[in-house]
Amino acid sequence: EIKNLENLQSYSRDDIAVFYRTNAQSRALEEVLTRNKINYKVIGGLRFYERKEIKDVIAYLRLIVNPNDGISFDRIINFPTRGIGKTTLEKIHEIAKKENSSYMQVLEKTDKLSISKKQKKTLLEFRQFILKYQQSYHKVDTASIATDILLDIDLKNYYENQNTHDAIERWANVEELLNSIADFQEYRQGGSLSDFLEEVSLLTDIDNWNQSKEAVTLMTVHSSKGLEFNYVNIIGLEDGLFPMIRGYDDMDLEEERRLFYVAITRAQKSVFMTYAKTRMRFGGQPNVTIKSRFINEIPDNLLLAEYKKPKFGENKQNLNLVSNNNIKIKLHSLVEHKIFGKGKVISVEGEGQNSKIVILFNNNERKKLIYKYANLKILS
Repeated sequence: EIKNLENLQSYSRDDIAVFYRTNAQSRALEEVLTRNKINYKVIGGLRFYERKEIKDVIAYLRLIVNPNDGISFDRIINFPTRGIGKTTLEKIHEIAKKENSSYMQVLEKTDKLSISKKQKKTLLEFRQFILKYQQSYHKVDTASIATDILLDIDLKNYYENQNTHDAIERWANVEELLNSIADFQEYRQGGSLSDFLEEVSLLTDIDNWNQSKEAVTLMTVHSSKGLEFNYVNIIGLEDGLFPMIRGYDDMDLEEERRLFYVAITRAQKSVFMTYAKTRMRFGGQPNVTIKSRFINEIPDNLLLAEYKKPKFGENKQNLNLVSNNNIKIKLHSLVEHKIFGKGKVISVEGEGQNSKIVILFNNNERKKLIYKYANLKILS
């Protein structure tokens, strides 16, 4: 839709906003906007990969790949709380500097640290924990590594036991990180943990961001109160997400309905609403969703017919795009991938959805993909 609006003379990216019910929903938006070189700004919150809870989990992954990463070590040595305070950390730093070694190497010789037996035991257990993953991460897919780490450190209970809205939202963001990893594995067949961390670094590279340029605004519906935009996009209009109701209490539902009214009345020209037919949780299999009741409550005379235009507009070639669900992939087929763009199938190994295909993309890059996970559009 943003690309389509570029055809309007009065178009400005400052005129466009995307609203969502929870902060975790910004992740997929941020990634696709970054890949399409569309500037954006997040109002009322941090960008996804700048959020503390995301940095914490990423730090675990970084330390596993690079045991010399002192910044990641400092970040997670006492997260979740292990009883390793500032004084103990300073002693680790001191020995590391004196012996020209990494912080992880210092944990091999805790006898040199003047700390309690309990703290020494904790440090040894932490070292063994990291070592276990260092020895196995080459053989296991990234989603499994991340999921196992979260289970081992019991992060879900850590947040849920705080019983605050902020903690619940932080855990929702961590769940969305697992969805991010699952997405990564889908379009980067064979992508390693190192590849994923490299991708995160690219997405968070501040040099790729120019604050002075026009930018699409991303925010929760709560943050949108009092603001106005020419074009408003509301995403995630699914029962259980928006309206976000757990016990289906009438008062909760009315509050959600008021929020929805706030969202649609921020638009001066038009509102574009979307909902997902399926949604992933905790990086697992997609669950079927139900369209938000709020859409059905809008009077028919205020709605346009359901919009079925292909993504990114009026390009006549794109009008022929079809899904690959029931189509056999053939040698020399012209295809389009959501990340790598357009290309030509130069090799097909096997039959049906499990066939392995090699595609030569327009940038002369070859990719080997499994057909059923590649999510290709068949051009011809």
